[in-house]
Amino acid sequence: MPSLDRTSKDHPEFAPGNSPAKFAVARKETPGGLATRDFIIEVATDLFGQHGYQGVSVRQLTLAAKVNLSAITYHFGGKEELYRMTVEALMERIGGLIGEPVQKLLLEVRQAGADKAALRAAGEGFIHSWAQLVLANGDVQRRLPVLAMELVSPTPAFPIIYEHFYRRLYEALGGLIGATQGLAPGSLELSIRVHGVASLMLGFVASERVLWRSLGWEAYSSERVAQLAPHLAGVFISAVGFC
Repeated sequence: MPSLDRTSKDHPEFAPGNSPAKFAVARKETPGGLATRDFIIEVATDLFGQHGYQGVSVRQLTLAAKVNLSAITYHFGGKEELYRMTVEALMERIGGLIGEPVQKLLLEVRQAGADKAALRAAGEGFIHSWAQLVLANGDVQRRLPVLAMELVSPTPAFPIIYEHFYRRLYEALGGLIGATQGLAPGSLELSIRVHGVASLMLGFVASERVLWRSLGWEAYSSERVAQLAPHLAGVFISAVGFC
């Protein structure tokens, strides 16, 4: 795969002397109300999530989105930039949702200091929020396979995912685990513990169909996630290291 070092501003509408409005008037609307560019990104999210970057051709994208090749070229220049912008849109959506509980956890950990009861409450609250936002949100569930594909076969777009999702999550978990276990920031032990807890959380999502099968479910619902959350919090708290 070619380099993805360019920014999303490498498009005609951002060229010197051209305003976004000049190009916006040429963008059609789909029956669902999404501008062509955004609609293509939505379609690409599903395809890249199913097959990964290498497994999707431009022809597949045009057929699935019901657009001509010229639409891909006009809005994105090609598959490489379309993928990059798909990842950016993914991070904007998921990062925006998870950002609030992550920031809340960071704040509560700072306020708790060495108070183990307060730290435990912060961790439990965080995992409850995580469950509702990640497991009970159908839109997030639809987008997560792109993240999974990047873990299996990372592309040059992975740093975008790391900065907007993993780094923030690991920072919050590091604060909680470090305060709970008295581990120094940046230490190898803390890094390993954080990675282990994060892997537990993310693995729970990746293997959800196994859980569904064992419980006779076909999918999550808000009610089912509410049932799971206290048990998931118990597993999380144990993994963090609370006695």
